[in-house]
Amino acid sequence: NVRSINLGYTFPDFSEGNGIKSLRLYASVNNALVIKNKGNHAYNPEGTTRGEVSGISSTPGVNLGSEPLNRTFVLGLNIGF
Repeated sequence: NVRSINLGYTFPDFSEGNGIKSLRLYASVNNALVIKNKGNHAYNPEGTTRGEVSGISSTPGVNLGSEPLNRTFVLGLNIGF
């Protein structure tokens, strides 16, 4: 799984008399990539499941009461005056 990807860029020397001293642009993605095996059709591979496999309560592809992994995109701009 790829949990998060963060990228940012700070623009160099942004003081051209326009009142802005610094400028930074950034982007972030959370839960960017979830890798599952072919037999697992569940929407959350880390969620609560049912069944008994070697003492572990787990059945691939079955989620009971667990929430899906939400993918979140964030885009931002920091401006310093």
